[in-house]
Amino acid sequence: MPRQASGTYAGASAEQRRADRERRMRDAALELLGTIGWENTTVRRICAAARTSPMFFYESFDDLPDLVRSVYGEISATLAIRAVEAITDAPYNLTDQSRAAARVYIEAATEDPRIGRLMFSDAPPLRELRTSLLGGLSTLIAQQARVVGVSGNHDDVLQATTLLVAAGAGELVLAWLDDRLPLTRESLIELVAQVLSSLATSMPEIPPDLDSVSR
Repeated sequence: MPRQASGTYAGASAEQRRADRERRMRDAALELLGTIGWENTTVRRICAAARTSPMFFYESFDDLPDLVRSVYGEISATLAIRAVEAITDAPYNLTDQSRAAARVYIEAATEDPRIGRLMFSDAPPLRELRTSLLGGLSTLIAQQARVVGVSGNHDDVLQATTLLVAAGAGELVLAWLDDRLPLTRESLIELVAQVLSSLATSMPEIPPDLDSVSR
């Protein structure tokens, strides 16, 4: 591992300089992943955009996937906190709370297309992160649906319903970013909220004989 610099330089400590490099590399990764995509993003391109060297890259990250996980995790954690706050502030019904959560994610993903393309990318290295994001979002909405009194004959049906809508919303965002969806941002948010609320409040009743069938 490269030797870490110590002491103060240009008024900044070694820790401050390292934090600044890491921030620039995270910003560069988001820019490249959200524009030219995973397949064209390399450590050298990130370092060039961040105005640093591969030596300093490997001082902070094990490899490119490690940096990507860091960037993705930072974004998803921030949005999760904002979604919980939005749900808490929304009126006590599933439609309004679904709209509040949808607004957090859809506005973030469409106001900064780089975030949308990163969050919902199906590139192999990002697929696991996307699955985790969608799973967490669907769990959040399913939990809130139970809080406001939505119920069915099985909790796993509710979980599957919210996951279905969350995954579909991701595809809608990508279509919107590619100009393949003639809807306004507000219409997109409202569509996701209404579909989720409608499905969650009228979930299919799974017959016991089907539910017991082995996979």
